[in-house]
Amino acid sequence: MSKQTKVLADEGCLISRVAHVMERSGLAMAGAICGTFVATLLARADGAVFESVGFFASMVLIGMIGFYLGIDIPRRPATR
Repeated sequence: MSKQTKVLADEGCLISRVAHVMERSGLAMAGAICGTFVATLLARADGAVFESVGFFASMVLIGMIGFYLGIDIPRRPATR
């Protein structure tokens, strides 16, 4: 492999990684919004536990983590 080909391959890999991180960040933001929506609906149910700041923060965090990791479920190996 020539030096120029290796540089182009490394640049393509870097671009792919940056795109992957941007995609995951967008999914994490969507998860945070969903967590906020769920926490708000539960707080409107007049439960004392659901009205705390800690509950809201935990729902946002759980939503972010769930959306960030939820898409990366490995596929089954191909059977022949």
